[in-house]
Amino acid sequence: MSALEGLLVVDLGRALAPRYASMLLGDMGARVVRIEQGEPPPAGLWHPLLARFFDRGKESALLDLHTPQGRDTLLGLLARAHVLLHDLPQPEAQALGLTGAVLAQRFPHLIVCRMPPFPWGWPQAHAPADDGVVSAWTGIYGDQGGVGNPPAFVYLPLPSYGAALNGVIAVTSALLARLRSGRGQEVEVSLVDGSLALQTGTIVGGPKVRPPAGGRRSPQGINPIYRLYEGSDGEWFFLACGNTTFWNKLCIALERPEWTADPRLADAPWGLPQDAYEPLTTTLAHIFRQKPRAYWLDLLRRHDIPCAPALTREEFLQHPQVAHNHILTTVEDPLLGTTRQMGVPLFLSHTPGRVKGPAPLPGQHTLQLLEEARRPPDLLPPPGPTPSAPLEGIRVVDLAMYIAGAYCSSILADLGADVVKVEPPTGDPFRPNSGAFQGWNRGKRGIVVDLTRPQGREVLYRLVERADVVVQNYRPGVAERLGADEASLRRINPRLVYCAVTGYGPHGPFIDRPAFDPLLQAQSGAMTAQGHPPVFLRVAITDYAAAMLGAWGVLLALWHRARTGQGQRVDSCLLNAAFAIQAGEFFQAPGLPRPHHLDQLGTGPGYRLFPAKDGWLFIACWEHAHWDALCRTLGVGSVPLPQPHSPEAERLSVLLEERFREREVAHWLSALARAGVPCAPARLTRDLFGEKVLWETGRLVEHTSADLGTVHQVGLTFHFSQTPGRLWRSAPALGQHTREVLAELGYTPQETDALYRARAVA
Repeated sequence: MSALEGLLVVDLGRALAPRYASMLLGDMGARVVRIEQGEPPPAGLWHPLLARFFDRGKESALLDLHTPQGRDTLLGLLARAHVLLHDLPQPEAQALGLTGAVLAQRFPHLIVCRMPPFPWGWPQAHAPADDGVVSAWTGIYGDQGGVGNPPAFVYLPLPSYGAALNGVIAVTSALLARLRSGRGQEVEVSLVDGSLALQTGTIVGGPKVRPPAGGRRSPQGINPIYRLYEGSDGEWFFLACGNTTFWNKLCIALERPEWTADPRLADAPWGLPQDAYEPLTTTLAHIFRQKPRAYWLDLLRRHDIPCAPALTREEFLQHPQVAHNHILTTVEDPLLGTTRQMGVPLFLSHTPGRVKGPAPLPGQHTLQLLEEARRPPDLLPPPGPTPSAPLEGIRVVDLAMYIAGAYCSSILADLGADVVKVEPPTGDPFRPNSGAFQGWNRGKRGIVVDLTRPQGREVLYRLVERADVVVQNYRPGVAERLGADEASLRRINPRLVYCAVTGYGPHGPFIDRPAFDPLLQAQSGAMTAQGHPPVFLRVAITDYAAAMLGAWGVLLALWHRARTGQGQRVDSCLLNAAFAIQAGEFFQAPGLPRPHHLDQLGTGPGYRLFPAKDGWLFIACWEHAHWDALCRTLGVGSVPLPQPHSPEAERLSVLLEERFREREVAHWLSALARAGVPCAPARLTRDLFGEKVLWETGRLVEHTSADLGTVHQVGLTFHFSQTPGRLWRSAPALGQHTREVLAELGYTPQETDALYRARAVA
């Protein structure tokens, strides 16, 4: 049995985010009914045929919601449904009577998740927008280029992927809250929220917060020992010395032990001074160009140094761990024929998901669903008290470090869980990334426990006795050595939800290899698809996706436990997350073209970045009407939209650039908005701190950190009408709450002092 068996989800989405979210809910057992309105899916960054992937396993009803019969059928289905997903503009939802307030009166049990590009009520909410517009507005394109450089187009629809993963987290959280209250609620997860959720470690500021390392950035990486390098054969690989241990191993492998004693390099990797970047990068590039890539990968791996080749997607599909994880599946589609597509990217030991089958034919189940909509709804449970947050009362022991595991438990804290971060005496190796560390560890309390000492393990076991969830991201064998493995902890607490967030999964040929986000970016084809030579993506796509999948898995396991009393294991990994955050790009079907992008600016003159007199803006003409309005606004006459990469496309790009350079960004944004052309400023994430609407809606917040003082950072990225989450504290200082937590565990002051003297805690 899958986790969400017995749930009915109605999918009214048109674009990628709600369709992907409902697909994931369906893979985990929910019955998903898709309401087709006879409209093709919008274009933008995804091809219409991809709907055959994102609608897999669903039922389909063709309804005209502007007729009484169509509306009555939808309302009949909603009376029986648990969840409604949609991305309707606010005026259309109001006209159809599908706003949260109206639905709450009629269907108090229903969870309504809306997923618009910009949040309802914002000035931008009434204008057309898509992933390109939101990526530019939220700083993805600006940060990809870097400070002092032009912005750079990112071909992945990251706001939609982020919103889809955020959406299933929000929906499952609302289901957990409904188990206690008997009431549904409205949840908003916009594409803006999806983008912010993928940048919590970047959008961090404050007087004492260091800017991201690297200053003026290279397309190949952010640090001399965390970047792409080319071998003598022209093949590229990524070197990822993400901590001091790996840096020292690199010095030994390259026979440069003197580097470890060089005072300029003493704080490598993350504390390197700016003046050391260029000389070290130049030296390493020269060294690596002396031998082919295969030589360096073999040498580095023998020294346990994280590295990976920059592969194409086709090459990645042959990866032995891909086959072992069963992350690829073949589905026979009635319209497209044989397709290859991502399987279920998350593993639950007792309630695994499955791909149910292909997408239905449009309207295939209309008659059946018309009949079902006429039946009386099931009886609802009596209402109970509403929790203040979805995970109120849930306790999480966080043994994770770095990004994916740490951010996984931070999401649970945002949802109201009491999360205690347990660090070794040396601390999380990513603490030197002070600002980013805040973004990945917000909302937690922090204690220091030495699990190599018996007294330290006893502290852990007391925590686990009263915990609901444990999250860890240890390399293989470490959890067993520390007594923190699933078997040991489940003997203490059989109802435990045990979540492991790893690089490659719980078993298979690659599980012993160290993994960081760019290594899976490189192997999965994300870097080679972004440019040639390969380009490092500034958004840590696999880290964030693995974190979000892990958090969703925990919620699914808690849902199952609430109904059965049974705990289980959840496994999320960076490799599977690489598929989840590029799901549409890995879909293969006869006749499905692969998108092209125009250098680093976009896919063509109608969908790209343009320089204005004082900055940059992004134009997204995914409809011919948009293109015609753009041409009228710029005064270039009636010109057909050319094919990408054609001579005419190049000519028009140059012509439009000349026109845009004549006036300021603000002028063009105003003129294009009046003409109905989707557009946005292309700025850096640091510019978001000046957006008043982000502060007013809680998407940016201010906290006081024990380490850094005032910290500005991303707030909540899901918004509940009845059970709002909470972001009530910044990331903890090392050991900040050790005495407080020990007292809660029943240790007396004398016993606590003894633990400090024994160096079991700090």
